[in-house]
Amino acid sequence: MKFILAIAVLFSIIACAEKAPEKLETSNTKKVSTDVDTVVNEVKEVSAPVESLKLLPTDGQLSCKNLGEIDYVPVYEVLVSFQKEKVKIGKCNACLNIPVSDFSDHQIPENAIAARGGWYAGGGDYFYTIEDKEGNLAVYQGWQDEGQSADDFSFHWKCIKTFKLN
Repeated sequence: MKFILAIAVLFSIIACAEKAPEKLETSNTKKVSTDVDTVVNEVKEVSAPVESLKLLPTDGQLSCKNLGEIDYVPVYEVLVSFQKEKVKIGKCNACLNIPVSDFSDHQIPENAIAARGGWYAGGGDYFYTIEDKEGNLAVYQGWQDEGQSADDFSFHWKCIKTFKLN
């Protein structure tokens, strides 16, 4: 009995497989193009959502390039890292790393990314980087001079460059 049932199922499968599929048309059926050019042209381009750029971990790092001496005075080029590039932002005569522990001594905000500069022959030039309120990278330059008045201890900080992310 099982043998006869198995043969009946087998014949049913073979019989169904040999039938050509019927073409059904209803009011909801659309004609689909098989022409490759037409199909490609019918695809609508949808732009992907744009992610907002953010500062990279290396953005805002300051470095110095020794340019040698001019009339026995050392000269350094100060560079800032931004989006995997190094950009020249200024020059100074002493270019030492200023550790975070010394930021307050130099009137640098505690949330600054990096700071460089130093004192040479009666004056000092300084730089620091910070993320501004819009999320961009801001570069500040300051100075002190031994000729400043006795009650002026400021570093005269001013923003010299902003690297925009958008």
